[in-house]
Amino acid sequence: GEGGAEHKPPGEGEEGEGREEGKAGGRSNPPEHGRSGHSRRGGEREENRKRTGREQEENRARTMIGQPGGGGSLRRRDVLLSHDEDDEDEATETTVTKAIKSFDIHPKLKKNARESGSTSGAFAGIFLIVVVAFVVWEESNQYFKPVTEDMMFVDIDRSEKMNVFMNVSFHNIKCGELMIDAVDKNGDQQIAVAHDVTKTSLRRAGDAIAWKKQIELGKEEGVTFLPPDYCGSCFGASPSPNACCNTCQELKTMYEHYGRSPSLAESSPQCMRGKDVRAMPGEEGCRIEAKLQVNKIKGNFHVAAGFSHRQEHGDHSHHIHHVNVTLLEHYNMSHTIHHISFGPHLPNMVYPLDGSSFITNDVGQLKYFVQLVPSVYMPLSGDPVQTNQYAVTTHFAISDVRSNHFKLPGVYWEYDYFSMRIKYQEQTKSLAQFFIRVCAVCGGMYVVLELIFRGVGMLMHGGGQGRQRDMF
Repeated sequence: GEGGAEHKPPGEGEEGEGREEGKAGGRSNPPEHGRSGHSRRGGEREENRKRTGREQEENRARTMIGQPGGGGSLRRRDVLLSHDEDDEDEATETTVTKAIKSFDIHPKLKKNARESGSTSGAFAGIFLIVVVAFVVWEESNQYFKPVTEDMMFVDIDRSEKMNVFMNVSFHNIKCGELMIDAVDKNGDQQIAVAHDVTKTSLRRAGDAIAWKKQIELGKEEGVTFLPPDYCGSCFGASPSPNACCNTCQELKTMYEHYGRSPSLAESSPQCMRGKDVRAMPGEEGCRIEAKLQVNKIKGNFHVAAGFSHRQEHGDHSHHIHHVNVTLLEHYNMSHTIHHISFGPHLPNMVYPLDGSSFITNDVGQLKYFVQLVPSVYMPLSGDPVQTNQYAVTTHFAISDVRSNHFKLPGVYWEYDYFSMRIKYQEQTKSLAQFFIRVCAVCGGMYVVLELIFRGVGMLMHGGGQGRQRDMF
C-alpha cells in the first residue's frame, strides 16, 4: 500500500505484462502459465468456429429442405446424418488408406445419391447375361478339348516297317487269275514280308460265293475257308427257308431228304470249294482284302496276271511273271478301291483313293504313284501312333499283248517316302488363357452393347444429353 500502488496477485501481473509485451511485438516470452491459458482460449475459439460452421450447414440444409419437394424433417435428419458420417469416415481414415484409395479409377457416387433404372436397360442387362453365359459355355467346351499342334522335321529313321491295308474289287477278273505281290526298288521280291491276303469270289451282282487265303505272295495256292456268319443256300431242298447248307455233305443230305439226286450238288459252290478249280460257278469278279508289312524302302505292290517268281542272274535278280498270253486279250482291270491306307488311322486323316473307280475296256497297265509322308500322332494319353499320309497320281498305258514285248497288265501302286516327317501333338489350353479369353469377350460385348444403347438413346431423344444415359 505504500506510495498508493495497487497490490495485484502475482499471476495477474505477470499475465498482464505478458499481454503488453505481446502487443509490443513479442520481444519477450510470456510465463508458462500465461501460455497455457492462451492455448485454452485458442481451443475454445476453434470449437466455436466449427460449431458456427456446422450451424451454417444446418441452416443451409434447412433452407434447401424448405423449398418445394424438400422432404420434411425426415430428409433433414438424413442430411445431418450424412454429414456426421462423412466427418467420422474422414476422421478414421489413415494415411495408408488414403494412399491406397488414390489408385481408385472408378468414380463414386455420394451416399445420399439415388440411381434410376429403365425398362430398356433391364432388357439389355438380361440379354447381356444370357449372351455372356453362352460365351462362357462355349469357351469351357473349347478349353476341355485338346489342341493339336503340328511340326515338321527331317525323317532319319529307316528301320521301321510299314503296314499296307487294301480292299479292292475287280469286276471282270476271277480270283484264280489275280495274284498280289510286293517288290522293292531293285526289283527284288519282298519274300520275308508279313502278309494276310484274302480273295473273295463274287457274282455279277456282287454276292460272295467263295473265300480263299493266299498262302504265299505271288502264288496261286491258297486255303479255302468260310466266314463265321456264312449261311449257304440249300437251293430249295429244305422245308425251312432259314436253313443253312454250308458244306457239300450237308447239301447232299438235304437233297436226299427232299428226293433229289445227291449228284446234282456236285456243281454247287459248297462242293466246288474243295476242288482244285480256277473259277467257281457263277463267278464274275474278285475282291482282294490284304494287309502287307513291307520295309521302309521305295517299292511297289501290285495285282497282276499270272504267278511270279524270282529269277537269279549272278549278283542280281529279276521279278518274273508267268502268264498265258491267250488269256490276256480279255484281261480287264476295271476295279473299285474301297480302301487303301499306309498305316493306322489318324483323326481327320484323308485317304485320296477311297471310293475311287477305274473303268476301261482296254487291256493295259495302271500305275498309282503314291508319295508317302511319314507322320506320328502323340495323344495326351497313350502311345504314339506311327503312320503315313499320302498323295497320289495315276497313269494308264495300253498293253499290246500280241507283240514280243509288252507291259504286264495289272494295277501297280508304286510308293516312295518324303524326306520330312510331320509330328502331331495334342496339347491342352492353360487356365490363364481361358480366363483371358472369357474376360476379353465379355468386356468387349459389354462395351459394344453400351455404345449401341447410347446411340439409340441419342436418336430417340434428338441427341439430348439429359436422357441418353437412361437407356442403359
